[in-house]
Amino acid sequence: MMRRALALLLVPASLALAADCPWLNTATASGLLGGAAVLHYDGASDAESGVCDFMREAGKTVVADLRIEINAGRASRASLVADPRLRDARKKELRGMGNEAWSVPASGGGEWVIGRVRGTAFAIRARTGTDEKAAEAAALKAGELVVGNLF
Repeated sequence: MMRRALALLLVPASLALAADCPWLNTATASGLLGGAAVLHYDGASDAESGVCDFMREAGKTVVADLRIEINAGRASRASLVADPRLRDARKKELRGMGNEAWSVPASGGGEWVIGRVRGTAFAIRARTGTDEKAAEAAALKAGELVVGNLF
């Protein structure tokens, strides 16, 4: 009887945790996006790979968003350099972020931070409306935090 009660108490907690982004919490993403953000997480049950989409909305319009893509076990230097997002001549190398990383303007606005930590590839895009400097700052800060969580 005690086990059943304990199991019933733990099930709702585990379901709530499944909706969290394993690499960045919603409060931090909200701070980077300048207001309350909503999370949509699509990932593997082992939380080693997945996609976190944080969105700040005004009414029904998304005014800022932060996307985190993590691919565990698929990151070699060759595969990373082949990423089509890194073909942009405006890319900048980011020293000290993971094994290697770059920032590059995102098509459609915003900024990507793309790199790898050991065998795990990451790509982070921030868009903050028309303020490209704020998008770049948000992507870089999110990159630092995500890389710290991947080590």
